[in-house]
Amino acid sequence: NTYPGCACDVPSALYSYSFAPNPGWSRVFAGQAEIKRYLQDTAERHGVMAHVRLHHEALAARWSDADACWHIDTPHGGFRARFVIMACGPMHEPVLPDVPGLDSFAGEVFHSSRWRHDIDLAGKRVAVIGTGASAIQFVPEIQPRVAWLTVFQRTPHWVLPKMDQHLPALVRRLFERLPLTQLAMRGTVYGIFETLNGGMRNVAAMKQFQRLARLNIRLGIGDAALRRKVTPDYVIGCKRVLQSSDWYPALAQPNVDVIASGLREVRGNTLVASDGSTCEA
Repeated sequence: NTYPGCACDVPSALYSYSFAPNPGWSRVFAGQAEIKRYLQDTAERHGVMAHVRLHHEALAARWSDADACWHIDTPHGGFRARFVIMACGPMHEPVLPDVPGLDSFAGEVFHSSRWRHDIDLAGKRVAVIGTGASAIQFVPEIQPRVAWLTVFQRTPHWVLPKMDQHLPALVRRLFERLPLTQLAMRGTVYGIFETLNGGMRNVAAMKQFQRLARLNIRLGIGDAALRRKVTPDYVIGCKRVLQSSDWYPALAQPNVDVIASGLREVRGNTLVASDGSTCEA
């Protein structure tokens, strides 16, 4: 993912290898480019990349009794291996929703995981389908630039404030010279996240977190009608809990409209929601 605002919702001190701590994280929650750089550097330092063949699609794999190994075909030649592990992952190919008329939409259509950086959204009418973990990151980034933004929200999520901030150079030097301080931070973050995850088994405990999520809505949105639209009707934890401190303020901007419904069909440049609402994009 390279969409605007792309980051992880796990603090970087925890979203890293225990055997390869990085004292140089620039933020509590590092962005996509910094995480990718860390992963690549770690792989290089530990000699992993010498064993990696990029852009080698496995076209076929056949077991040979005679050779007692697998023969793997790729566009760049064959390989032999005693062991073959299928680890393609289910999320590398984006799935566009099956919406009638979407294929005939007159404008540009792309999935957030295949972000079109060559398209300038400035001054355009943009529609965002969905309000999941990616949308809450890129919507606040594009909202100031677009002329009008329509967000289709099929189901609202509970969104906790994201305790993100820049890590000063002094803190980074402390982590570098006294690694135990970063280890202590990692342990603290781990404890907080495990407490949150463990609390999902207890409705009473989750309702306390829900109070924080409601406060996040009140602080970000002044309009009562919009608050009702974005407030879920289920206990926090029933769906993935999201984190953002700028999602609700972005939705409250005068150039944003939230349609509390899924997308039903597309007619040219007109998008029609399941509740009958329409918008142009």
